[in-house]
Amino acid sequence: MTLRLQWWHIAVPVLILVLGGLSFWYLNRNTDEAEIRLTLKQLCSVGSKAEGESAAAAAIKLQRSNELFTDPCRLDFRHSMFQGDFSVSEIAANIARFRMLFQTVQIEIRDLHIMVTPPDGAQVYFTGLLDGVARNGEQVGEVRDLFCKLKKVDGKWRISEMNIREVLEK
Repeated sequence: MTLRLQWWHIAVPVLILVLGGLSFWYLNRNTDEAEIRLTLKQLCSVGSKAEGESAAAAAIKLQRSNELFTDPCRLDFRHSMFQGDFSVSEIAANIARFRMLFQTVQIEIRDLHIMVTPPDGAQVYFTGLLDGVARNGEQVGEVRDLFCKLKKVDGKWRISEMNIREVLEK
């Protein structure tokens, strides 16, 4: 009887630890949706500019933009700077020009809806918010409904297309 009692004293805690470990892994694994959210969060970071941001910090951010887009990538924001098919280096240059228009700028994403199409595609609908102070001191606030296509390249989700979504398309 004591041998059986000792066996249960060991088996129950081991079982609890195994189930806890499996639960932790399941809840924290990198799903496609989580990786897509991270890609879009990085895009917001690259486009945002803090007050007094150094040139070195800006260069590091722009270097990270190379990992966010396919080559080529189609953009249509109804502005010549961001309309057409662009290489990764052209996108980085356009982001640098965009950031130079502002003293500070904060870009955020809200209402994210992700549809993954296996094995390597995804479509995302979201609301983009831009809040900033232009070089001339003017406050700028914009809200746009956006559509984005992503493609998994070398194990990483990259933006292959992004455009403004017409309100009537909702």
